[in-house]
Amino acid sequence: MKLILLIFILLAGHAQADDLLHVGGAELEVHFDDGFDASERQVVTRWLERYSQALAGLYGRFPVEQARYQIKRASYGKGPVPWAEVRREGVEGVNFYLGKELSSYSLMADWTAAHELSHLLMPYPGRSDVWLSEGLASWYQGILMFNAGLKSEQALWQGLIDGFSRADSSRFTGRLSQASREMKSQHSYMRVYWVGAAYYLQMEYALQLHGEQLLAVLSSYQSCCRNDSSSKTGREFITALDEQLGMSLFSYYYDKWRDSEKMPDVSSALTWFGVSQEDGQVVLDKEHISAMRRAQLYKYPVEVPKSRLLALGGRRPK
Repeated sequence: MKLILLIFILLAGHAQADDLLHVGGAELEVHFDDGFDASERQVVTRWLERYSQALAGLYGRFPVEQARYQIKRASYGKGPVPWAEVRREGVEGVNFYLGKELSSYSLMADWTAAHELSHLLMPYPGRSDVWLSEGLASWYQGILMFNAGLKSEQALWQGLIDGFSRADSSRFTGRLSQASREMKSQHSYMRVYWVGAAYYLQMEYALQLHGEQLLAVLSSYQSCCRNDSSSKTGREFITALDEQLGMSLFSYYYDKWRDSEKMPDVSSALTWFGVSQEDGQVVLDKEHISAMRRAQLYKYPVEVPKSRLLALGGRRPK
């Protein structure tokens, strides 16, 4: 009897997935709660597969070796995906809470999967540095949709610029680390999400000036460190990126940005990537050099070695 009970407990803890996807070298389990019919399950699985492929397409691999998607029915909220949450305990993954009206079009057009899956690129950094993870997810959500053919490049940058504007007009005063720590109680979401995203724009600019790019560093980071832990402090994560890069570039800006009390100036970065505004609308410079610089932000499909930048002696852009 005890043996049967033990087997039941073990099976309950390792419930068989309703669908199993193989994307970018990873096994992705899709589990559905009761209440989803066969047609809905098919639509949802295709949606998750497409966005998972977009994430893996950033640098040719999925960021973790195994992930689990739990599909639940939302009890309130509007839209196809009223909310979702990343799960870090055990097998990492995402819980998606879906509405009653589901279609392939509505799901593909929704940004939630792009945002939540992008969280898997890094471990949870702790409350005071949650701007690093929310920023990375906000930075890549539009890029994933663009790479998947679900958003234009114009719309991608318009979303970023609009987000930066919301961060700039945030009523929250205090340091970014405080805004992160008190995000839920002070409702400082816009400051945390979009100042965080602007940090990665600034890093892309700084890295390109040194002949590197963020996706190359993240790829090297995955090879050495990503599967070691589902949580690291923000400082540990940033230090690990610098170790892959071979210089303290990420730490230099991390120290400046986490203590910032307003939206930092990213005008030089936007100019570098050929992004401007006219009457509130984004204008993209179509010249070859600007287009080439932007293209490096969207994909890095080649396996890259560790940094070759030690000889640069830690030069930093101003």
